[in-house]
Amino acid sequence: MDCFIALLILYSFFNINNVCFATDDTITPNKVLRDGDTLVSNGGTFALGFFSPGNSQKRYIGIWFNKVPEQTVVWVANRNNPINNSSSVVAKIGYKGNLAIFDGNSSDPVWSTNVSIPISTDHHSINSSALFYKLLDTGNLVLRDENKGDLLWQSFDYPTDTLIPGMKLGMNSKWRVNWSLTSWKSRDDPSTGDFVMSLGGRDSPECFVKKGSRVIWRTGPWNGQTWNGVPVMTTDFIYHFSFLNNPDETSFSYGFNITSSVVFSRIFIDNMGVFHKSTRVEDGHRWNDFYSSPGDTCDYYSKCGAFGSCKSNNAQHCSCLPGFEPKFPRDWYFKDGSHGCVRKRELSCGKGDGFLKLAKVKLPDTSNARVDMSLGIEEDCEIKCRNNCSCTGFSSAYVDGSGCITWFGDLTDIREFTEGGQDLFVRVDAIELGLVLQRGIHQIPVFDLPTSECNEETNAKFQLPIFDLASLMVATENFSHDNKLGTGGFGSVYKAWELWRDGRPLELVDPSIGGSFPEQEVAKFIQVGIFCVQENAKDRPTMSSVMMMLGNEAPIPSLRQPAFVLTSRFNSPDSSTAGSLNEISNSIVDGR
Repeated sequence: MDCFIALLILYSFFNINNVCFATDDTITPNKVLRDGDTLVSNGGTFALGFFSPGNSQKRYIGIWFNKVPEQTVVWVANRNNPINNSSSVVAKIGYKGNLAIFDGNSSDPVWSTNVSIPISTDHHSINSSALFYKLLDTGNLVLRDENKGDLLWQSFDYPTDTLIPGMKLGMNSKWRVNWSLTSWKSRDDPSTGDFVMSLGGRDSPECFVKKGSRVIWRTGPWNGQTWNGVPVMTTDFIYHFSFLNNPDETSFSYGFNITSSVVFSRIFIDNMGVFHKSTRVEDGHRWNDFYSSPGDTCDYYSKCGAFGSCKSNNAQHCSCLPGFEPKFPRDWYFKDGSHGCVRKRELSCGKGDGFLKLAKVKLPDTSNARVDMSLGIEEDCEIKCRNNCSCTGFSSAYVDGSGCITWFGDLTDIREFTEGGQDLFVRVDAIELGLVLQRGIHQIPVFDLPTSECNEETNAKFQLPIFDLASLMVATENFSHDNKLGTGGFGSVYKAWELWRDGRPLELVDPSIGGSFPEQEVAKFIQVGIFCVQENAKDRPTMSSVMMMLGNEAPIPSLRQPAFVLTSRFNSPDSSTAGSLNEISNSIVDGR
């Protein structure tokens, strides 16, 4: 009987302690956390205790969502130092105020916070009896000094594979902290896995998922609102995102736009290297991915190599940027564009080269880019790139048009979006610009910018270079048939005026069309097209005039010889009063 009473007393003692710890959120120097005990945050959102993941028998200390039925761990203390004997394991505040895990009777901890705290009894240092660890309702385990309230250590500074609201991804040089996510080895093993997600990049930081040194996926640079390469974040009404970039800290964090204690969120990288942004409600049956990546072929880093672009709804996936061609054409027949593209012709810097616009794209890897946030308009960014012959492309840094990113070297990991993304301007040679101009006329181009009256050459801001006769003769080798700019529905570009002048404009029509076209309509299109490339800017029509002429609502003025002769560029005495057109664009690329 005495033995039974003794056992009952012991049981009651441990049971009381278990109840105490189950409702407590704090570890103090005189408390011990045993296997089976848990700390629960004040609002009940998170719990801390010992656990075994999946089918594993090993024990770890971790933090998980307390209100989610299936244990979802967000932080693991001893991920690389598991415990095999759960019967004698304890966690307590040990030497110099560190939280430590002890296995059995060993005096050496299996794991500890390992923070340097100046412990002393004088007023200049910290009294160890005043230290406590508290699990906050944010999921952050913090070490504080009860007397001073100072934050001495926090689990948020040591993330494992998961980011929850309030945590950061990035680095702080002042505090020498680097926040990154590292995947679990497997579902049953939280030890350090193969994949790491971190914030990198010199001038324009972005997030990278890597396996060793190999990049698997990247977010694209921050565009003032979200990551450029994750357009789904643009329409996200549940989350808000924050990006900090100053001399001391570069970091990314996120939070909720809704206030609710029953909605939970996490960003994590799984053991296969896939990035997830997931949400769950308290009474829900599962976690729902708002976004995961890599999600399709084009998400994988540099799928189409340098100067290549990937489009997921295209069977071929890869295409070369304007002015480029496959480096190894044979590989492209087998849908392998990973070796990328090379220029069709070498650039002659300052000799008619310019820029073509790619709309709605994931901007290239910014590892070889520079950012100047002092530039506020696109034209300044173009000038900055044009004046440096090593610059291969440029873009506004933010979607509001502020800042300037310039690239030097290869443009890598570009993909096209149907929505989202940003405009990228790629440097191309003069001949490529001429080809785009030809396609623009053939497709009845859209003129994007408003017209303006330009009486002085210094006030003109032409988005496409104006070529003089000498430049055109060099580019075409004196208009050689073998070096013409190309043919389209309307034939050779530089033949249009000659055929029109001689009354033979229909010879521009592709012979394959045969006679199945309205001759008067085609002649009108040709006439308007020539009107749009008049030598003098004042002789060119406004967009509204073009639409009226094509719709037979206005007569087409008599044509003058277009921009392939040696005349005064701006001061022709018989210039008309029509406005100038500053940019020619189409739905695919824009010449600049």
